[in-house]
Amino acid sequence: MGQADWAMGRTGMILCGTWIPVETQSQVKEGFDVGFFPFPLMEGGIGKITDVDISPLGACIPNGSKNLEAAKAFLKFISNKQNAQSYADQTASIPVRIDADAPKILADVKEFLDNGQNFMLHYDGTTMYTAEWTQNVLLPLDDKLIFGSLKPADFIKQVKEGSIKYWATKK
Repeated sequence: MGQADWAMGRTGMILCGTWIPVETQSQVKEGFDVGFFPFPLMEGGIGKITDVDISPLGACIPNGSKNLEAAKAFLKFISNKQNAQSYADQTASIPVRIDADAPKILADVKEFLDNGQNFMLHYDGTTMYTAEWTQNVLLPLDDKLIFGSLKPADFIKQVKEGSIKYWATKK
């Protein structure tokens, strides 16, 4: 598995989310240096170094929920500074509050997020809003594009064709 190879020093880097240090903590050797850098800008490309691709997690209270006051109290509890800091520390996660410190292993990510100016949902939100389409149409083709077995023009053509077929079944 790629993340195990990375954690054991068999590869130089991994493209992954901020959860990777937690998932691999039992595999890394003492002194393993973890860092982060944003994708470099490309000459003639679109975007800025302060653009941030995110997959946010959150909590909410759905309309009509039972025990509304208890749910509100719970959200207040988990989001107060002390508890948000404790959660970030114990789980090696980016804190939910901007006034809380990131764990040392994610300090450079937190600095990048704090300086971000344009936040975009990962895959433009398709993984959240159209998970089935993402799984069945986009990701198989995305892999072929990334690994070089599909040219960009063919990728676009096949995503279009697959999307038309997929959405035709959803009427």
